[in-house]
Amino acid sequence: SAIMLEYGQVTKTIFKDKSETTSQYLTSQNYVRMRRGLHTLITFEYLKENIEEDGHLYRMGPGIQWFPIHGVELRFDIYNKKSFSQVVTSEDIWDMAGQLHLWF
Repeated sequence: SAIMLEYGQVTKTIFKDKSETTSQYLTSQNYVRMRRGLHTLITFEYLKENIEEDGHLYRMGPGIQWFPIHGVELRFDIYNKKSFSQVVTSEDIWDMAGQLHLWF
């Protein structure tokens, strides 16, 4: 089992008009061992694309990670995404992601 937490701030220059944008993000993910080779996880992400503006985005959801045999990893996640601003709050958006990793 493990907990991962990451916070960051990124400044990007937009070459088209030579402006700078500073973004902030927070990511948290925890793994809980169910049994050998099988983990559940919960992911939480926060993104503020421009710290000078009001809008921000949340994404969170559960997942499962399975190592059925040596060299194979299967992962499946479901995410709920919602964005907020002073003017508009978006509808819930649901995403599903699946991954297959092979090591040789």
